[in-house]
Amino acid sequence: MDKEKPVVRKSIVLLSYLVAVIVAFLLSSIIHTQVVLSGLTDLGVQIGWQDRLVATGRDIAGLLPGYGTVIAVGLAIGFLMMGLLRRFTGLPAAVVYPIGGVLAYLAFFAAMHPIFHVSLIASTRDVWGLIGQCLAGLIAGIVFAYGCQQAVASKKPA
Repeated sequence: MDKEKPVVRKSIVLLSYLVAVIVAFLLSSIIHTQVVLSGLTDLGVQIGWQDRLVATGRDIAGLLPGYGTVIAVGLAIGFLMMGLLRRFTGLPAAVVYPIGGVLAYLAFFAAMHPIFHVSLIASTRDVWGLIGQCLAGLIAGIVFAYGCQQAVASKKPA
């Protein structure tokens, strides 16, 4: 039965990562769409709530293959790096993983610009849009940290 515990802990961590990626992607997509639509309304374009919902749904579907992959890979690297930092410093998961989520977002946006010579996520061309995207990384880190804490709790005897 003791051999099952590590498998359970690893499963909890993996599930937490997947949930964090899904949360991050959905938040990122919604924030992106609303920031872009806000820019259009600033120009005088009338956009109703139904159009906002349709645009949001289409962006979620359209951004999933590319942006979803970038988020998944970026968060994996960020969380792994912060896990190493945590191992050597003893900092709590609730501190390091949210920071890792934000740093992952900043890193992949910084990497995109020199490669493509433009920010592919239009909302990040504005400081508030970038902050919104980083907020999604922060929340993903909170979700992942919570899952890691649950995995640690599963170590303790019942």
